[in-house]
Amino acid sequence: MSKRRNYNKNRPARVEPQQTNGQPYRKDGYMNVLNKYGTPQDNSEAYHFVRESITPDMQLTTLYEGNGLFSKIIDTPAEEAVKKGFNLNLNNDEIDTFIEDKLDSLDWEDKAMTAIKWARLYGGAIIVMFIDDGRGLDEPVDWHNIQNIDELRVYERAVVQADETSLYTQEITDGSRGRHHFGEPEYYIVSSRFGMFRVHESRCLVFRNGSMPEQTAN
Repeated sequence: MSKRRNYNKNRPARVEPQQTNGQPYRKDGYMNVLNKYGTPQDNSEAYHFVRESITPDMQLTTLYEGNGLFSKIIDTPAEEAVKKGFNLNLNNDEIDTFIEDKLDSLDWEDKAMTAIKWARLYGGAIIVMFIDDGRGLDEPVDWHNIQNIDELRVYERAVVQADETSLYTQEITDGSRGRHHFGEPEYYIVSSRFGMFRVHESRCLVFRNGSMPEQTAN
């Protein structure tokens, strides 16, 4: 009678998952002693994230002026955003026409497109509205005495600084607009080559290129 062979004799023992705090875990993994992969001397574990240095504004300007591909990346989304115009849906043709004519006289689409471009290039921009309301640029808009909007001016973040000494420290609601200002600057300081001035936030349209954590450096 032939002996019964044991085919399982040379098979490796089955490794059962061990338990820790009631949860199974395994001790298996890949290791290569030649390149030290998976060992305590694994060179790939030496990688760590290092933040790149901030690109100076003048370098961004030079790239925009001299690099066609760079400027196209900045310009195209801004041009696409405004090329089809917009619809106010006011259900009143007379008012609709009046507003559209006024926006055309202010060259609104070009101003908005430029602000979006500068926001993409420098990280932000503002449009200062020169409003005829009997007050100065550094005073809040008198919403009940607006006679006209005379002009729109675009300024990139590189020449605009939020006045952080004027942050709203309590929640203030402007009844005419229903806005909450807590934590926002009341004033912006514009250092243009044509002069420096301080403007109240109610006269500004602020464009930001996304949102970042509060502790992020500009």
